[in-house]
Amino acid sequence: AKDMVEMFEKEAEAAPRNTSLTTMLKLAHELTPEVRRLVAQGRKIEAIKLIRDRTSMGLKEAKDMVDKLG
Repeated sequence: AKDMVEMFEKEAEAAPRNTSLTTMLKLAHELTPEVRRLVAQGRKIEAIKLIRDRTSMGLKEAKDMVDKLG
């Protein structure tokens, strides 16, 4: 969990200025169960897309998150 929070914080720094860190962390936290479900089903690309669509996270960071969950 600590690694994920640090990863979200790092990504939030690179996020567009209109996306606050608090908002990004909240969205990522809310997505975790759905992302875990997709990863468990072997649908990692869909999990990455979900993260990117909902958080404005970059591709590398979203992939890293999915890799840590799976």
